[in-house]
Amino acid sequence: MDSILYEQHSDADHHIYFAHSYGGNCPAHFHQASEILFVLKEKIVVTINDETRVLYPGELAVIPSYYVHSFCCPQGTEAYVFTISQSVIYKLQEYMQIISPYFLSKSDYTQEIREWLQLCEEKWQGSNFTMRYGLVNYFVGLLHKGLATSQKIAESDNIVPKIFSYIETHYTEDLTLSFLSAHFGYSKNHFSTLFNRITNMHLTEYINRVRVLHAKQELNNPDNKATTLQIATKHGFNSLNTFYRALKKCNFS
Repeated sequence: MDSILYEQHSDADHHIYFAHSYGGNCPAHFHQASEILFVLKEKIVVTINDETRVLYPGELAVIPSYYVHSFCCPQGTEAYVFTISQSVIYKLQEYMQIISPYFLSKSDYTQEIREWLQLCEEKWQGSNFTMRYGLVNYFVGLLHKGLATSQKIAESDNIVPKIFSYIETHYTEDLTLSFLSAHFGYSKNHFSTLFNRITNMHLTEYINRVRVLHAKQELNNPDNKATTLQIATKHGFNSLNTFYRALKKCNFS
């Protein structure tokens, strides 16, 4: 079994470490400092205690005090790494109550965090401690907002049946990501992330499957007198071509 390293220098008073990392595995280690990993390119396998996750570009992990963690980084990986001692970032524990690791999937908020980290990279060299402390405080605020958002997404699983019910009732209408996300009170990015995670398909694909199923049901009705075009149009398709493309993609016989 590989030894686990205690990174003593990370717990030095007022320690702040920020880097744009270009690959290289990181063996198992721990420290009291909080550590944040934001993936820029390729993917990184993150192990925190006994939990392993694969993070992709635009995703991040927050590792709280004393959690053993390691990173496996394939060739071409790029990431931002932020390690901040508790003497600097004690407010992170107070405001965010980070007592276990958490992960943020790619979203509007992680894009905002990425833009701030890019600014940190530009400003870091030549900045004094006070300036770096200001950058860290703003970064903590972004994490606070991101954590609240991720919790909302987790809680929002309860709304998924309502989304399915709405689509089933209104599938013949022009249902777009913009309309549905606004209707249910989410940003487009968050709504899309939630929907894709639950259904494992894009919104348009799901809606087209619902339309195809209803159209096929009517087409298979022996009493049907309407043409295929009439039925396709009735069930939300604007042409026979779009109907047949959707039918083929659904792989319905």
